[in-house]
Amino acid sequence: MSRKWFLIFIPLLLTFLLATGCGVPQEEYDAILAEHVKAQDEVQSLQNELDELESKMESLKIEIDTLRRDLDKTESQKDSLESDLGMVEDQLEKMEAVFGKL
Repeated sequence: MSRKWFLIFIPLLLTFLLATGCGVPQEEYDAILAEHVKAQDEVQSLQNELDELESKMESLKIEIDTLRRDLDKTESQKDSLESDLGMVEDQLEKMEAVFGKL
């Protein structure tokens, strides 16, 4: 007799479990799924923004390097001009000394 009840009870139990599913209502599942999709979209958006900012950062680094090279070149030219100015001033002093004696 117990085997007969067991054979009846198991299919009824399986039918009940299949009918109720996992216990998560479809509305809740859909809401969680929508949140997950929204979160994935936000992550993708943030990743795109990060890629864009990294690209801008690289271009700014290149611009900074260019400006530093230009600054070094300008400082070198300034030093050269100051040296030339010093030589011209020395020559001017020598000429004034020579013409001042005449």
